[in-house]
Amino acid sequence: MKPRVILIIDDDNDDREFLKEAISEYDRHIIFQEFKNGAEAVAALENQATAIPDVIFLDLNMPLMNGRQCLQCLRDMQHLSGTPVVIYTTSLHPGPSGELAGPGNVHFLSKPSRMAELRNSVRNILNQNWHLIDQL
Repeated sequence: MKPRVILIIDDDNDDREFLKEAISEYDRHIIFQEFKNGAEAVAALENQATAIPDVIFLDLNMPLMNGRQCLQCLRDMQHLSGTPVVIYTTSLHPGPSGELAGPGNVHFLSKPSRMAELRNSVRNILNQNWHLIDQL
């Protein structure tokens, strides 16, 4: 089985580390690709300078290019059309559902204050998406 690729786009280093720790407890065969903002991620993905991810975790509140702008760019990339995106944010109300929902597989995950909550949420989301990915 080839390692899964997870892309994390978040300007907060601690949040990226917590997320990687929670995901690694679920599946140790993961290659993580990290970006501090949407602009860096979009540039790398447009140039295909990075592997096509199995799942993308995307923060909403970032400098240079926020999560909403980044999500729109990701949706416009043909090679990412089937890639699930998890909006990972501290915001309780990430915005109107129509604004972030749309074509593609988009999930919402509030950044929890406890690691146990994060592990459970990550496990639930990845269980859904690994099943879909394995069918491709």
